[in-house]
Amino acid sequence: MMRNHGSTIRTVMEIITQLLKIPKLQCDRCGHDQFEIEDLRPYKEYIKKYISVPDNRSP
Repeated sequence: MMRNHGSTIRTVMEIITQLLKIPKLQCDRCGHDQFEIEDLRPYKEYIKKYISVPDNRSP
């Protein structure tokens, strides 16, 4: 969904930063202000191993 409306989102963010007088997001190293949006999927094996709830819970 975000990929289809990237230019609209960019314009809205520019308006918000101007209204709120906050600095534009930029890379600390090179000063570049164009970012790519990536879709991150959950890592299910990590969730099973480290975040699972034990089965011996009381009713």
